[in-house]
Amino acid sequence: MTPGSDALVLQHQPRAELRGNNVLYTRCAKVPEDQFGSPKLEGLVSRMTDVMHETAGIGIAANQCHMPLQVFVIEFEASNPRYAGLGFADVPLQIFVNPRIVSASPECRSFWHGCLSCQGEKRGEVITYEKIGVEYRTVEGIQREEELSGMAAVIFQHELRHLLGGTYLDRAVSDRLVSLENLVEAFNSGKETRSRVLSSCEEAEGEEKKTGENESKSQNGLPHLIGDYKIGETLEEFYERTGVPESEQKWIWTTEEENTKLGGT
Repeated sequence: MTPGSDALVLQHQPRAELRGNNVLYTRCAKVPEDQFGSPKLEGLVSRMTDVMHETAGIGIAANQCHMPLQVFVIEFEASNPRYAGLGFADVPLQIFVNPRIVSASPECRSFWHGCLSCQGEKRGEVITYEKIGVEYRTVEGIQREEELSGMAAVIFQHELRHLLGGTYLDRAVSDRLVSLENLVEAFNSGKETRSRVLSSCEEAEGEEKKTGENESKSQNGLPHLIGDYKIGETLEEFYERTGVPESEQKWIWTTEEENTKLGGT
C-alpha cells in the first residue's frame, strides 16, 4: 500500500450480505487503561493522521484504517476552497479516544457529507446536532470534557458514525443523494444551500419514521446521521442495544505483528 492510496482507507459496502468482517460495520474495541501513552497507540494515531493528510480528509476513524478501535482524528482549515463560503472557524488537530456525547442542543445543522470511505459515491444531506458536549480521553489518557459547535461538531459526529457502524450513505435518503458535480452546480446556482441551522433535530417520538431500507427521517424531513445513538451512552452500550456484530479482527497490544502497518490482518 502506498501513502495516499485509496487502499489505505476501507470502503463502504452497500450490501449487508457482502460486508463479512468489514470493520466499518462491526464493534470497535475500547482502548484499555494500560495502553494510554503507549508507543502502539501513539503510532496508530500518527499513521491515521498521515492517511488523513495524504487523502485530503478532515477526519478519519480507526476502523476506516482497518483497525476496530474507538479512536478518531479531526482537523479542518477554513481556507480550504472545498468549504469556501461556509463561515466556519478552523478546527485544530484533535484526537478523540473512547469518545461519547453527553449533551446535545435542540438545534441541528444540515450538511452535505462526503467520506474517504465512500470514494466516487454521491454526497448526502443529513443533519447533526449543532452543539454537543463530549467526553473523551487523550492519547496520554487524560479525561476531557469539551463543547463543540459548527464544523467541529459536524466532523465529530461524522467520525462517531463510523465507530457506531456505517457511513452517511447508510442514513441518507435517496432523494438527498447528489453527485459532486451536480451539487457544485446547485450551490453555484443557489438551488441548494451548503449548510443551514434548523430549529430542531429531534427524531419523531417512538420508532423512527421509515422511508425505505436503512432510511429514517427526522421531524425536519432530513435523516439524522446519528439518530440511532442515545445521548450519554457509551459505545459498548450502543453496541449491546442495537446488536452491532463483534469484529473477528483484534488489535494486538502486546506484540507488533501485523499491527505495525495499516491494513492489519
